[in-house]
Amino acid sequence: MSIKALFLDLDCTLYDWERRRYDPDGISALKEAQKKGVLLFLCSSRPYDSMKEFGVYSLGIHWNGFVGNSGGVACLGKKIIYEESLKSASVRKALRLGKKMGFMAQIHAPFSRYYTDEPNGYFEEYAKSFNEPFANVHPYRGGKVICLLAFAPEAADEALKEALPECSFFRFHPFALEINAKPHSKGTGIAAMLKYLGIAPEEAAGFGDDYADIGMKEGLAHFIAMGNGREEVKAEAEFVTKRIEEGGMRAGLEYLGVI
Repeated sequence: MSIKALFLDLDCTLYDWERRRYDPDGISALKEAQKKGVLLFLCSSRPYDSMKEFGVYSLGIHWNGFVGNSGGVACLGKKIIYEESLKSASVRKALRLGKKMGFMAQIHAPFSRYYTDEPNGYFEEYAKSFNEPFANVHPYRGGKVICLLAFAPEAADEALKEALPECSFFRFHPFALEINAKPHSKGTGIAAMLKYLGIAPEEAAGFGDDYADIGMKEGLAHFIAMGNGREEVKAEAEFVTKRIEEGGMRAGLEYLGVI
Protein backbone atom coordinates (compact mmCIF):
# COMPACT_ATOMS: atom_id res chain seq x y z
CA MET A 1 0.00 0.00 0.00
CA SER A 2 1.06 3.57 -0.67
CA ILE A 3 -0.84 5.67 1.86
CA LYS A 4 -0.60 9.44 1.48
CA ALA A 5 -3.35 10.59 3.89
CA LEU A 6 -4.87 9.39 7.16
CA PHE A 7 -8.27 10.39 8.58
CA LEU A 8 -8.53 9.81 12.32
CA ASP A 9 -11.52 9.71 14.61
CA LEU A 10 -10.92 11.39 17.96
CA ASP A 11 -12.95 9.79 20.78
CA CYS A 12 -11.82 6.24 21.64
CA THR A 13 -9.46 6.24 18.66
CA LEU A 14 -6.97 8.95 19.64
CA TYR A 15 -8.37 9.71 23.09
CA ASP A 16 -8.56 6.89 25.65
CA TRP A 17 -11.67 7.66 27.69
CA GLU A 18 -10.96 4.98 30.29
CA ARG A 19 -7.59 6.54 31.11
CA ARG A 20 -8.73 10.10 30.34
CA ARG A 21 -5.81 10.90 28.07
CA TYR A 22 -4.61 10.87 24.50
CA ASP A 23 -2.79 7.60 23.87
CA PRO A 24 0.88 8.66 24.04
CA ASP A 25 2.22 5.79 21.92
CA GLY A 26 -0.45 6.37 19.28
CA ILE A 27 0.39 10.07 19.07
CA SER A 28 4.09 9.23 18.81
CA ALA A 29 3.38 6.78 15.98
CA LEU A 30 1.38 9.41 14.08
CA LYS A 31 4.28 11.86 14.38
CA GLU A 32 6.53 9.21 12.86
CA ALA A 33 4.12 8.80 9.94
CA GLN A 34 3.93 12.56 9.42
CA LYS A 35 7.71 12.82 9.29
CA LYS A 36 7.57 10.39 6.37
CA GLY A 37 5.24 12.73 4.49
CA VAL A 38 1.84 11.28 5.37
CA LEU A 39 -0.90 13.91 5.68
CA LEU A 40 -2.92 13.77 8.92
CA PHE A 41 -6.56 14.84 9.20
CA LEU A 42 -8.91 14.75 12.16
CA CYS A 43 -12.26 13.18 11.26
CA SER A 44 -14.83 13.61 13.99
CA SER A 45 -18.51 14.04 14.70
CA ARG A 46 -17.41 17.01 16.81
CA PRO A 47 -17.26 20.52 15.34
CA TYR A 48 -13.85 22.19 15.06
CA ASP A 49 -14.29 24.27 18.21
CA SER A 50 -15.06 21.18 20.28
CA MET A 51 -11.99 19.37 18.93
CA LYS A 52 -9.82 22.37 19.75
CA GLU A 53 -11.17 22.65 23.30
CA PHE A 54 -10.56 18.93 23.76
CA GLY A 55 -6.81 19.55 23.38
CA VAL A 56 -6.10 17.66 20.18
CA TYR A 57 -4.31 20.70 18.71
CA SER A 58 -1.88 20.75 21.63
CA LEU A 59 -0.29 17.35 21.04
CA GLY A 60 2.65 18.49 18.93
CA ILE A 61 1.10 17.22 15.69
CA HIS A 62 0.65 19.54 12.74
CA TRP A 63 -2.84 18.57 11.61
CA ASN A 64 -3.16 19.23 7.88
CA GLY A 65 -6.88 19.77 8.28
CA PHE A 66 -10.10 18.26 9.54
CA VAL A 67 -13.43 16.77 8.62
CA GLY A 68 -15.89 17.94 11.25
CA ASN A 69 -19.58 17.59 12.09
CA SER A 70 -19.58 14.02 10.70
CA GLY A 71 -18.69 15.26 7.23
CA GLY A 72 -20.66 18.51 7.25
CA VAL A 73 -17.48 20.53 6.75
CA ALA A 74 -13.96 19.73 5.53
CA CYS A 75 -11.04 22.16 5.87
CA LEU A 76 -7.44 22.13 4.68
CA GLY A 77 -5.79 24.34 7.27
CA LYS A 78 -8.20 27.27 7.45
CA LYS A 79 -9.43 26.84 3.86
CA ILE A 80 -12.94 25.41 3.61
CA ILE A 81 -12.91 22.67 0.97
CA TYR A 82 -16.44 21.42 1.51
CA GLU A 83 -19.44 22.51 3.53
CA GLU A 84 -23.14 21.85 3.87
CA SER A 85 -24.61 25.02 5.36
CA LEU A 86 -28.14 25.56 6.56
CA LYS A 87 -30.11 28.36 4.94
CA SER A 88 -30.41 31.39 7.19
CA ALA A 89 -34.20 31.22 6.92
CA SER A 90 -34.16 27.64 8.21
CA VAL A 91 -31.98 28.59 11.18
CA ARG A 92 -34.23 31.48 12.14
CA LYS A 93 -37.35 29.34 11.78
CA ALA A 94 -35.88 26.65 14.06
CA LEU A 95 -34.86 29.20 16.68
CA ARG A 96 -38.30 30.84 16.65
CA LEU A 97 -39.87 27.45 17.22
CA GLY A 98 -37.40 26.82 20.03
CA LYS A 99 -38.50 29.98 21.80
CA LYS A 100 -42.13 28.83 21.61
CA MET A 101 -41.37 25.29 22.78
CA GLY A 102 -38.86 26.22 25.47
CA PHE A 103 -35.67 24.68 24.12
CA MET A 104 -32.28 26.21 23.36
CA ALA A 105 -29.70 25.46 20.68
CA GLN A 106 -26.01 25.45 19.89
CA ILE A 107 -24.87 26.93 16.57
CA HIS A 108 -21.94 25.26 14.80
CA ALA A 109 -20.09 27.53 12.38
CA PRO A 110 -17.04 26.16 10.48
CA PHE A 111 -14.53 27.35 13.12
CA SER A 112 -16.64 28.38 16.12
CA ARG A 113 -19.79 27.60 18.06
CA TYR A 114 -22.07 29.38 20.50
CA TYR A 115 -25.34 28.93 22.37
CA THR A 116 -28.52 30.85 21.71
CA ASP A 117 -29.57 30.96 25.39
CA GLU A 118 -28.36 30.22 28.89
CA PRO A 119 -28.52 26.55 30.01
CA ASN A 120 -31.93 25.10 30.76
CA GLY A 121 -33.20 21.73 31.99
CA TYR A 122 -32.94 20.03 28.61
CA PHE A 123 -29.32 21.09 28.22
CA GLU A 124 -28.51 19.98 31.76
CA GLU A 125 -29.80 16.49 30.95
CA TYR A 126 -27.61 16.42 27.83
CA ALA A 127 -24.60 17.65 29.81
CA LYS A 128 -24.80 14.61 32.08
CA SER A 129 -23.62 12.54 29.11
CA PHE A 130 -21.31 15.04 27.41
CA ASN A 131 -18.98 17.00 29.68
CA GLU A 132 -17.88 20.04 27.65
CA PRO A 133 -17.18 23.66 28.63
CA PHE A 134 -20.16 25.97 28.06
CA ALA A 135 -19.37 28.31 25.16
CA ASN A 136 -20.44 31.90 24.49
CA VAL A 137 -24.10 32.88 24.45
CA HIS A 138 -25.48 35.33 21.90
CA PRO A 139 -28.32 35.47 19.38
CA TYR A 140 -27.97 34.26 15.82
CA ARG A 141 -26.90 37.18 13.65
CA GLY A 142 -26.47 35.38 10.35
CA GLY A 143 -23.42 33.70 8.86
CA LYS A 144 -22.61 30.11 7.97
CA VAL A 145 -24.24 27.41 10.09
CA ILE A 146 -23.02 23.86 9.49
CA CYS A 147 -25.28 22.37 12.15
CA LEU A 148 -27.92 23.56 14.58
CA LEU A 149 -27.89 21.36 17.69
CA ALA A 150 -31.28 21.62 19.40
CA PHE A 151 -31.43 20.66 23.09
CA ALA A 152 -34.98 19.43 22.94
CA PRO A 153 -36.95 16.35 24.00
CA GLU A 154 -38.09 13.77 21.47
CA ALA A 155 -41.60 15.22 21.71
CA ALA A 156 -40.34 18.23 19.73
CA ASP A 157 -39.23 16.19 16.71
CA GLU A 158 -42.54 16.12 14.89
CA ALA A 159 -43.03 19.90 15.08
CA LEU A 160 -39.45 20.59 13.96
CA LYS A 161 -39.65 18.21 11.01
CA GLU A 162 -42.98 19.67 9.94
CA ALA A 163 -41.64 23.24 10.15
CA LEU A 164 -38.34 22.40 8.40
CA PRO A 165 -39.06 19.90 5.59
CA GLU A 166 -35.97 21.14 3.74
CA CYS A 167 -33.64 19.95 6.52
CA SER A 168 -32.16 16.67 7.71
CA PHE A 169 -32.43 15.46 11.31
CA PHE A 170 -30.34 13.15 13.48
CA ARG A 171 -31.20 12.47 17.11
CA PHE A 172 -28.25 11.04 19.05
CA HIS A 173 -29.44 11.73 22.60
CA PRO A 174 -32.86 11.92 24.33
CA PHE A 175 -32.34 15.69 24.64
CA ALA A 176 -30.18 16.50 21.60
CA LEU A 177 -31.20 16.70 17.95
CA GLU A 178 -28.89 17.69 15.08
CA ILE A 179 -30.47 19.77 12.32
CA ASN A 180 -28.47 19.77 9.08
CA ALA A 181 -28.93 21.01 5.53
CA LYS A 182 -28.97 17.45 4.17
CA PRO A 183 -27.76 13.96 5.13
CA HIS A 184 -23.99 13.47 5.04
CA SER A 185 -21.31 11.18 6.43
CA LYS A 186 -17.65 11.39 7.33
CA GLY A 187 -17.00 9.92 3.89
CA THR A 188 -18.65 12.94 2.24
CA GLY A 189 -16.04 15.30 3.66
CA ILE A 190 -13.19 12.85 3.08
CA ALA A 191 -14.09 12.41 -0.59
CA ALA A 192 -14.16 16.18 -1.11
CA MET A 193 -10.77 16.59 0.58
CA LEU A 194 -9.11 13.81 -1.42
CA LYS A 195 -10.51 15.17 -4.70
CA TYR A 196 -9.15 18.63 -3.90
CA LEU A 197 -5.72 17.21 -3.04
CA GLY A 198 -5.61 14.88 -6.04
CA ILE A 199 -5.23 11.82 -3.80
CA ALA A 200 -6.94 8.59 -4.88
CA PRO A 201 -9.21 6.76 -2.40
CA GLU A 202 -6.75 3.85 -2.57
CA GLU A 203 -4.07 6.17 -1.17
CA ALA A 204 -6.01 7.07 1.99
CA ALA A 205 -7.01 5.25 5.17
CA GLY A 206 -9.29 5.96 8.11
CA PHE A 207 -9.28 4.85 11.76
CA GLY A 208 -12.42 4.65 13.89
CA ASP A 209 -14.42 2.79 16.51
CA ASP A 210 -18.08 3.87 16.39
CA TYR A 211 -21.04 3.72 14.01
CA ALA A 212 -20.37 7.12 12.42
CA ASP A 213 -16.88 5.96 11.46
CA ILE A 214 -18.24 3.33 9.08
CA GLY A 215 -19.19 6.26 6.84
CA MET A 216 -15.48 6.88 6.23
CA LYS A 217 -15.61 3.98 3.77
CA GLU A 218 -17.68 6.11 1.39
CA GLY A 219 -14.64 8.30 0.76
CA LEU A 220 -11.57 6.06 1.06
CA ALA A 221 -10.41 2.52 0.32
CA HIS A 222 -8.84 1.44 3.60
CA PHE A 223 -10.73 1.46 6.91
CA ILE A 224 -9.10 0.30 10.17
CA ALA A 225 -11.25 -0.47 13.22
CA MET A 226 -9.89 -0.08 16.73
CA GLY A 227 -9.92 -3.23 18.84
CA ASN A 228 -12.03 -1.41 21.41
CA GLY A 229 -14.59 -0.48 18.76
CA ARG A 230 -18.14 -1.75 18.34
CA GLU A 231 -18.51 -5.20 16.80
CA GLU A 232 -20.55 -3.77 13.92
CA VAL A 233 -17.68 -1.41 13.09
CA LYS A 234 -15.11 -4.20 13.22
CA ALA A 235 -17.22 -6.23 10.79
CA GLU A 236 -16.92 -3.40 8.23
CA ALA A 237 -13.15 -2.98 8.56
CA GLU A 238 -10.35 -4.14 6.31
CA PHE A 239 -8.23 -4.67 9.42
CA VAL A 240 -9.05 -4.76 13.13
CA THR A 241 -6.11 -3.45 15.11
CA LYS A 242 -5.45 -3.79 18.84
CA ARG A 243 -7.30 -1.86 21.50
CA ILE A 244 -6.31 1.78 21.97
CA GLU A 245 -4.51 1.08 25.25
CA GLU A 246 -2.67 -1.91 23.75
CA GLY A 247 -0.95 0.03 20.97
CA GLY A 248 -3.78 -0.13 18.47
CA MET A 249 -2.82 3.01 16.56
CA ARG A 250 0.78 1.93 16.11
CA ALA A 251 -0.23 -1.58 15.03
CA GLY A 252 -2.66 -0.14 12.50
CA LEU A 253 -0.06 2.20 11.05
CA GLU A 254 2.39 -0.68 10.78
CA TYR A 255 -0.26 -2.71 8.92
CA LEU A 256 -0.64 0.17 6.45
CA GLY A 257 3.14 0.41 6.05
CA VAL A 258 3.35 4.09 6.98
CA ILE A 259 5.78 3.49 9.89
